[in-house]
Amino acid sequence: MKVFAAWSGNSSKRIAQILRKWLPKVLPFVDVWMSEEDIAKGTRWSVELWNNLREADFGILCLVPGNVAAHWTIFEAGALSGGRAYDRVSPFLLGIQPSDLPVPLRQFQCTSFQNKDVLSLVSRLNKLTNDERLSEQVLEKSFQKHWPRLRDRLKKIDLTHSEKEETGDASKDADQLGQGREVLATMHKAWFDGTEPLVHAYFFTIVNLSEREIEVTHVGMECGGEYIDASQPERPLPKRLKPQESWATWIELEKLPTWIHDDPIRHGRVRLSTGQVIKTKRAKNIPPRGSVPGGELRPEYSNPPPHARTHRSENRLSRMPNSPYA
Repeated sequence: MKVFAAWSGNSSKRIAQILRKWLPKVLPFVDVWMSEEDIAKGTRWSVELWNNLREADFGILCLVPGNVAAHWTIFEAGALSGGRAYDRVSPFLLGIQPSDLPVPLRQFQCTSFQNKDVLSLVSRLNKLTNDERLSEQVLEKSFQKHWPRLRDRLKKIDLTHSEKEETGDASKDADQLGQGREVLATMHKAWFDGTEPLVHAYFFTIVNLSEREIEVTHVGMECGGEYIDASQPERPLPKRLKPQESWATWIELEKLPTWIHDDPIRHGRVRLSTGQVIKTKRAKNIPPRGSVPGGELRPEYSNPPPHARTHRSENRLSRMPNSPYA
C-alpha cells in the first residue's frame, strides 16, 4: 500500500519524515512516499510528484500552524482526492485543531496528535488492505509498542516558525523568480471560432518575464478542495518557457462547477518546477480576436485559422450569457 505524505514547510516536512519511518514499523505492508526522500536524482521532479499523487492509495497531509492555508497544501489535497485516494485523505494535525483548517480541507477526516486518533488512522490503513491485514490484537500490540517513539519525536518539532518561513517543499528556489513578479499568469473568458456549438473556455496565459528559462508543471483551478487540470492533449505539461516566451492553455466551462463562475479568476493557479504557486490575474485589454500562443490546435478548434475570440467594449470583456464579467 502506497501512502503519500504531503508537506509544505520545515516543520511539516519533519512530520512527513518521521511518519515515513514510523508507519512501516507498525504496518509492514505500508510504503510511505514523500518528495524530499523518494525522488531519485536525475528524474523530472514534477512528473514524479504528479504520478505519485495520482497513484497513492492513501494521503496524509502534514499540517502545522504555518502551512494550513498554503497553496501547495490545497493543491496536493485536491490532487490526492482526484486520484486513487479520492476518499482516503486525512490531515495530520500538530499544534492546530480541525476548526483552524480552511474550508477546502474541512471535508477530510482529520487525525489529531493523540494516541486514540493516531491508532484510528493506523486501523483505517490496516482495513484498506486484504492479504496482509493484521488482526486487531496484533495491530494494537504493534501500535502501542511504537507509539512512544512517534510521540517523543513529534513533540520535539519546533512549531514557532512564522508562516513566511513555512515555505519548504521544492519551493526554496522560488524567491529567485521574484515571488511571481517575473512570471505573469492571467485568465480571460473566450470562445473558439469555427466550432458548432461554440466552445466557451477560461484561457490561462503564462508569460516568462525573467531572464532565464522556467518550467511550468501545473495549470488549473482550485474548486473547493478539488483540483481541475487545464492541460490539453496538444498543450502537455510540463512546459519549458524561454525568457519573454508566452504560452496558453484552457479549461472548457462545462468542466467546471457552476458556482465558480461568480469569481473564476481567484481560483486559477499556475505551478512552477521550483514549487512556487502563482495566482492568476484578470487579463486586460483583450482584443476582439487573437491567437492562442503555444502551438497548434486540434482540428475542430482551428477551422481556420487557429484563434480564440472575445468581445470587447472599452477594453473590457463584454457581458456574455452566464458570464461573471460586467
